[in-house]
Amino acid sequence: MLARRWSLVAVAAVTVSAGSLVAVQQASAAAVPVRINAGGPAWTDPDGLRYAADFGFVGGTPYTGTGQVKGTAKDELYRTLR
Repeated sequence: MLARRWSLVAVAAVTVSAGSLVAVQQASAAAVPVRINAGGPAWTDPDGLRYAADFGFVGGTPYTGTGQVKGTAKDELYRTLR
């Protein structure tokens, strides 16, 4: 089953009382995240999410570190940066 994606819609002011209905807008099915491995090559994480190689940035210098990155199982992704 596909998960539904929802987005919040900003409104100027709303008064909500018990039993009131609040409308939400479903995000477009075309909305797809763009994942870029900043400073690094194309990469697929352990969950199968694909990251494009670094592109679309002018300036800066790519850097690749070594060792483990605390708090993630995706060390390879967080070792590269720009």
